[in-house]
Amino acid sequence: MSDNASWFYGERLPEIAREHNCSLKEAERIFRDEKDMSTPEETKYEEVEIELEKEVLHNLMLMAHERDISLNKLIGIALEDQIKQFEYKFEHGPSPQFLAENK
Repeated sequence: MSDNASWFYGERLPEIAREHNCSLKEAERIFRDEKDMSTPEETKYEEVEIELEKEVLHNLMLMAHERDISLNKLIGIALEDQIKQFEYKFEHGPSPQFLAENK
């Protein structure tokens, strides 16, 4: 058994069992369930090629630096936002609608 496995089964698993007042087998199931819940669903990514003017690219690089994220992540966020906006417009029309109650 590796050092990690020895640590897990020797120390961590009994600790989880004490926390939940259960058997080691039940503690292992709890650990696996918590691990599955904490792992986000894998997002599928597609590679896309976009052309940007140098000035726009420079501004995006500065924005990414200010947010302390990568340029790819910033562009991904921007693309996701635009897709959501277009989906909303597709479902609800191009102009906002106001609801009015008639008496």
